[in-house]
Amino acid sequence: MKSWLQLVRLPAVFTAMADIFAGFLLVAGGFEPVASFLALLAASSCLYLAGMIWNDVFDLAKDREERPQRPLPSERISVRQASIVASTLTVAGVGFGMVCSPASAATAVAIVITIFLYDKLLKSTPLGPVAMGSCRFLNVLLGASIGNVGDMGGWLTADVFTHASIVAGYVIGVTWFARTEAAKSERWQLIGALAVINLSLLGLLLAISGKLPLPRFDPDNSFGACVVAVVMLMTLNRRAIAAIRTCAPEDVQNAVRTLLLSIIMLDAVVVFTTTGDPIYTGCTVALVVPTIIVGRWMSTT
Repeated sequence: MKSWLQLVRLPAVFTAMADIFAGFLLVAGGFEPVASFLALLAASSCLYLAGMIWNDVFDLAKDREERPQRPLPSERISVRQASIVASTLTVAGVGFGMVCSPASAATAVAIVITIFLYDKLLKSTPLGPVAMGSCRFLNVLLGASIGNVGDMGGWLTADVFTHASIVAGYVIGVTWFARTEAAKSERWQLIGALAVINLSLLGLLLAISGKLPLPRFDPDNSFGACVVAVVMLMTLNRRAIAAIRTCAPEDVQNAVRTLLLSIIMLDAVVVFTTTGDPIYTGCTVALVVPTIIVGRWMSTT
């Protein structure tokens, strides 16, 4: 069982759930309808786990050299078994989307297409980080997609688009930062990636302070959200700069784990700014707990 959990990089799936929390709450303002919320959580989780497996299936030759301890190159799990489970999760993810709404089904299909574009074609190209960021952009949209596919204005609101763009930009930077984490990274690459991450966090600060389109923005919640965002920015930069100084795989991987974990806080900050509800915010932040606990048992990356 542990080999399968390592294969799907279980700790990171909770960051995908946080995107669903944010997208759903930005549109619905609460967890109702609960059935739709749970279906979207399941859809996102299935697609994320499937994407992790497909990533290792397509990277098998490379992992045999760089990460021979991974479940597939070490032959603890066969490629055939992995492909069957990944296919099942992919179909299940789209199926859960269909249960929710036509818009959810269409968004889930778009995520599947983007996953395969990234894993099979774009991962090693300059467009790789953009493809990964696109997956996260679509994941936030999946959380918001509780309307009809033809009624884009009903769920693809300015709030959702702004937040999805911030998350996408952030993940583009994180993906670029993590690109050669298994070997010694190039310093210029890490610096460039951190610049993209900081630009995205600047966008977050502008959004939660009312300077970017965020129609549900509540000035009463802005100060607290900005304080959290600034603390997050300082923490991330401290960890990333430490990795840039050495360019050592261990330091880069530690920074990447922190960067991935912070996706949850990024989502939570926007949830608090727009809803002001401590319960909704707390539920989003609570996803940090299983991420950390499971992350102590196995790698996030």
